[in-house]
Amino acid sequence: MGLTSTTGRLGPPDRDTIEKLIVLLAPLAPHFAEEVWEGLGRDGSVFDASWPAYSVSSCRARFNLLSTSLRGVVSQQLLQRADKSGRVAALEILVNTPAVSNLIRQGKLDQLETTMQSGSQFGMRTMDNAIEQLLKERMITGKEAYKKGISKAKFEPVKDQG
Repeated sequence: MGLTSTTGRLGPPDRDTIEKLIVLLAPLAPHFAEEVWEGLGRDGSVFDASWPAYSVSSCRARFNLLSTSLRGVVSQQLLQRADKSGRVAALEILVNTPAVSNLIRQGKLDQLETTMQSGSQFGMRTMDNAIEQLLKERMITGKEAYKKGISKAKFEPVKDQG
């Protein structure tokens, strides 16, 4: 088993990393996790193992790797069309610019939304901006915008429309 990224080959993970991954995976895929745990020769149940400890240096290293290898993130919500003929996608888009990369490297993830709001020239937009655009184009109702919007206050004035 090998891990790769856009920055190059990382090599096979060590046994400790695999065991930590299996412990984290256990609540989501219990049968699989138990089989792998047993296959690793571990005694008892994976559910008896302790969770991996939080490591600041490990998080920093991962933020550094993420800041250099990430190209972009697209998140979507499907919203009911105003004419009830189906759904339309609202797309939130983050592009890894030097500013975004720097925020990720510093762990300042709470500032990404502000960068997205000012990064429209790079194709970035927040979910609320995408929903607002669909509302302006009359593709969705104000009620749907309020229901799916992140910042409820932004869509409060239109929540009773449609």
